[in-house]
Amino acid sequence: MAETRAHGRQSWFFELIWVGVALLIATLLVNSRMIRDGLNGIADLQWHIAWLQYFFKGLTEGDVYPRWLGGTNYGYGSPTFVFYPPLVYYLGSALKGLGLDTERTITLLFSLGILGAGGMMYGYQRSRWGAGAALVSAVAYLSAPYVVYVVYSFGSLSTVFAMVWIPWIWWATDQSRNSPHWRLGVSLGWMLLSLTHLPSLLLGLVVWLPYTLVSYRKAGWQAIAAIGFATLVGLGLASVFLLPATLEKGWVNIDAMATVGGATFYDRMIRLHHLVTTRLNFDSHLTWAYFYQVLSSSAIAVFALVAYRRQRLVQTETLKWLGFTLILALSMTSLTWSLWRLSPTLVRVQSPTRLLSFLSMGGAALISPAMMAGNQSRHWGIRLSGWLLITVLIVGNLAYAYQWPRRFPTLHNSGRADTAYLDGIREALWYPYQDNLPDVPEYQPLIDHQPAPQPQPGEPPVSVLTGDATVNLQTWQNQYRVLGVRAATATTLKVRTFYYPAWQITVDDLPKSGVVLSDGAIAVELPPGAHTVVLRYQPTRALIWGAGLSLVSLGIGLGMLKRWGLLWYGEARDARRTIP
Repeated sequence: MAETRAHGRQSWFFELIWVGVALLIATLLVNSRMIRDGLNGIADLQWHIAWLQYFFKGLTEGDVYPRWLGGTNYGYGSPTFVFYPPLVYYLGSALKGLGLDTERTITLLFSLGILGAGGMMYGYQRSRWGAGAALVSAVAYLSAPYVVYVVYSFGSLSTVFAMVWIPWIWWATDQSRNSPHWRLGVSLGWMLLSLTHLPSLLLGLVVWLPYTLVSYRKAGWQAIAAIGFATLVGLGLASVFLLPATLEKGWVNIDAMATVGGATFYDRMIRLHHLVTTRLNFDSHLTWAYFYQVLSSSAIAVFALVAYRRQRLVQTETLKWLGFTLILALSMTSLTWSLWRLSPTLVRVQSPTRLLSFLSMGGAALISPAMMAGNQSRHWGIRLSGWLLITVLIVGNLAYAYQWPRRFPTLHNSGRADTAYLDGIREALWYPYQDNLPDVPEYQPLIDHQPAPQPQPGEPPVSVLTGDATVNLQTWQNQYRVLGVRAATATTLKVRTFYYPAWQITVDDLPKSGVVLSDGAIAVELPPGAHTVVLRYQPTRALIWGAGLSLVSLGIGLGMLKRWGLLWYGEARDARRTIP
């Protein structure tokens, strides 16, 4: 028995090595342009670089959970991490803490996200279809056109990492039907997704709920209630972020998320006539990725349904995932606008094409049953046809991953292109702490229910509006500022910081109410004399409630761990005892 266990451990070890090497090679192929030639300046990357710089700075200043980014908006600051999930930035800060510069940190984060997505997809498919089929499925997922688009055109770190947790949630959900301890995995998955990317969380809940109800239709209401409870525990664990992000959104210009670049949610929906009127080439961006994913997934499904029509398991799984992908594909078209418009919250995810994260998973999942059935088939023609079809799909993915990124200049290989659009990237990378960085409009505080005016660069941190005074900046951090003031007369100071209810002011250790100026900055009125003015970004009531709910959920989670962890341990021990 000991020999058998040792052989099993050795087999798993070697599998981990060769699968890890294969996924690493695929990751390097997908992200080779960034690794070799540096970052480009498309879309959101500038914001993510600036946010990482100031998040890391906040941690070094002693803030356990930095929420206010003091140097963005040209020094007026922004409550960005009240509303944007922090998990990826903790990871990035850990890498910077190890000595990596910001550019290498960003490149490594993208690579880790791609590798993690492939690794999680491998684990999901390996649990049912074996190592070979799972590996091909994982490579298809991490090299999907949408992944390449997100990395090189969208520039969103959080979207890439969300694609790591999506297969995990589906994997844990499937396993929970027969193994209750996997409900812990469901809780963990929803917590991680909540702390990674809010649009993926919202869409994930909408997609996951009907999938789970259909999958659990024979399991009974108790199983459905248990998986629902596990989901609520996961959301509860993330309440330290989710509750303030929900309750404080009325304090910022969150409605700006309804449009991006002048395009509304409806404008970004897929029109089916694009299949005829739009050439399916790289110039159509997401439209190309959408049709490629739908057509390739359909081709794999049709092949499996026709070639393996006598294999019931393959037919069932293929039909399940084909239905999943087709429903998602339909949901991204303008035909479903009447449903989307019922939820203003969902429309704030900016584009229905964010569902391509889930569509890419469904397309990759279709490969596994076809691969396994092909490997077991005795008909060489069917096996060859299946391998050829899947090879064409993988090669198509990798070809897109090679060609699309090379259409853009990068920091270290601009060619003959106009690189002016890289200026924002350079500023965020190399000169982040000179109060020279803008920020996204949706997190800009509201003043009298209107967005604060756009700040201008070059303003001093503190200026004297009225009176006669000298000001000494003793401390100026993200969430903590100390001013030494000598006022010869009654004085009004303007502090270059957007008003936000979390800011608390004390003058000579006594609470002081600030005045909100017309440009959104904080003003402090002082009598003559020497004063110490302190501004602290304090925890809000929503943050305190959220932290409390997270602690309660942690206690429930530990109870689940004690119950189901012991159950799993007992099952594993019994299984080992039955090994001859």
